Amino acid sequence: MNIEVRTCTDQPAIGETIRQRKLAILGHVLRMSPSTDTNRAIYQQLASDWRRRPGRPRQTWLATIRRDMWQLGIELDDVRELAADRALWRGMTRGAMHPDSCSRRS
Repeated sequence: MNIEVRTCTDQPAIGETIRQRKLAILGHVLRMSPSTDTNRAIYQQLASDWRRRPGRPRQTWLATIRRDMWQLGIELDDVRELAADRALWRGMTRGAMHPDSCSRRS
C-alpha cells in the first residue's frame, strides 16, 4: 500500500528524505570553520567508559552518517573534501548519492 501511494505521488521513501537531510546538514557543518564547536563535535572521541542513558538511541548521529557513507564507498575522512564543493555535495545529497555521478569531481 505505501509503495503504491509513493509511486502515485512520486514521493521518495521517508528514510531517503531523512538521509538526504542528514547529509545536507553534515555538509553545512563540515564547511564551517574547524574551530567551531559544531565542527569539532564530529571528530570528538568519546571516553571509553562513556555510556548512553537508558532509553536513548543506540546509534549516534555520526554512526548513521558513517553507515550512509560506507554504503557509498566513501570514508568519513574524505567527506570534508567532498562537502567543500557545494555543487558536488548538493548533487550527492539530492538523489545522485554517488560521487562519480556528479560532474564536478576533480
